[in-house]
Amino acid sequence: MAIYQCRQCQRIEYLPRQYRFHFGTHSRCPRCGTFRISRLKEPDTIDPMKTGLLNLAEHLAGGGIFHCRFCRLQFYDRRRLAPEAPLPEAPLPEATLPEVSLPEVSPPEFPLPEAALPESPLPEVSQPEASAPEAPRPEGEALPESEPSQPLEQ
Repeated sequence: MAIYQCRQCQRIEYLPRQYRFHFGTHSRCPRCGTFRISRLKEPDTIDPMKTGLLNLAEHLAGGGIFHCRFCRLQFYDRRRLAPEAPLPEAPLPEATLPEVSLPEVSPPEFPLPEAALPESPLPEVSQPEASAPEAPRPEGEALPESEPSQPLEQ
């Protein structure tokens, strides 16, 4: 079922989809509504045929048999196939832009004073002085709060 709502008066209208697929200038699949269908020369014995009053009317009106690529459904329709894709138009000539000359600009030079340049690429890192190792403490004795614990270096 298709639900349409008017943008001006906000009226809602319910229309069955399969009924709407029979309007228009090109044939459509009565189940899914796609235009990507193919025309058959004779009915296929494997894929199912669409049943119903509208399919019978299309067959009696002299419609040809069509096959949906997605639903794998066969049906009759009197309308012609929709074009696969719009034909490409002739390519447009390349637009020629007028030549614009820009003034040459040299990159700015920022001289750095000699004192601002570092002498060595990496600054020296001072090593901490080696301290004497602490005496071992008996098990269960906690460190005083004023001394932070440090990991041992190996």
